[in-house]
Amino acid sequence: MKFYCGIDLSARDSQVCVIDEQLQIMVQQKLRNELPKICQLLAPYKANLKIVVESTFNWYWLIDGLHPGSLPDHGRQSENRSP
Repeated sequence: MKFYCGIDLSARDSQVCVIDEQLQIMVQQKLRNELPKICQLLAPYKANLKIVVESTFNWYWLIDGLHPGSLPDHGRQSENRSP
């Protein structure tokens, strides 16, 4: 089964939501911005997980931390949406 994760990353906390292919919410939780906690929350889904991060400036540490060894490498894609 495939899973999809959206992370709304703010300065201190992240809102994390994982859904399955049928759009059922598997987990929805607000966490402190601590990489081990986020990785632990996502671990049960990592075999088939796609992740999207919404952030304006502080996303580097999260993307780097979720990359090698923690979760599958789905490539880095960023888009500058500044007005």
